[in-house]
Amino acid sequence: NEAGVLSGVVNISIAVTEGSQSRIGNIDIRGNSRTKDNVIRREVTVYPGEIFDMVKVRSSKTRLMHLGYFSDVRTMPLNTGDRDVSDLLMEVDEKQTGQFTAGIGFSSIDNLFGYIGVSQNNFDLFGWPYFTGDGQKMKFYAQLSADNQDYEINFVEPWFLEKPLEFGVDLYIKTRDYSEYDIDRIGCAFNLGKALN
Repeated sequence: NEAGVLSGVVNISIAVTEGSQSRIGNIDIRGNSRTKDNVIRREVTVYPGEIFDMVKVRSSKTRLMHLGYFSDVRTMPLNTGDRDVSDLLMEVDEKQTGQFTAGIGFSSIDNLFGYIGVSQNNFDLFGWPYFTGDGQKMKFYAQLSADNQDYEINFVEPWFLEKPLEFGVDLYIKTRDYSEYDIDRIGCAFNLGKALN
């Protein structure tokens, strides 16, 4: 038009007034009947007294889901009666973390053989009698045939000395019986690692 303004286009101004920032009071964890509280809390990246940051809350939820112990993690703020402080609820749904396998097979080397495997991804080395809930990983595998036997045990502590260092131990025993000679191997390996950001 004559004023040089495009027809059908308008400018809109939006005025925003921020309210006061809310801080985190308590962090309440619910739903974990097997997994220990400290295993969950060490993956949470928000702390009581901090500004309530939903980006960090979502990051904490993602970290918990990546553990593989939970089928769902829900987070929500809880009213404390103080408008400047909100508690944080983290509610988890635990899932099965153990696995058992067994079977038989046939190969040209071993002929008929059998195997068995037991693993637990939320293991607790000192958690008698169920041995679950401390976030460790344990796996046992055995394969047996007439002439050969293999045994392996793997253990991983993801927070060694209460630090984000992964410490692992692998133990194995392997025996081979041949017509001319026999082989017996017993060994172990240790590893220490740190996750990259």
